[in-house]
Amino acid sequence: MDEFVRGVTLRGVHATRRRQTGSGIDAACGQLHAKYLAGAEPIPVAPRRG
Repeated sequence: MDEFVRGVTLRGVHATRRRQTGSGIDAACGQLHAKYLAGAEPIPVAPRRG
C-alpha cells in the first residue's frame, strides 16, 4: 500500500493512507450500512449547517 501511495504522489496526486484503528469499532461505512440493513436502530445525526 505504501508503494501505491508513493507512486501516485510522485505523479502529482495528493494521497494519504488511512491508519486502521481497530476492527471492534463500528466506524466503517460498510459495517454501519450492514447494521442498517439488518434493522438496527438508526443513529440520530444532526443536519450540517452551512
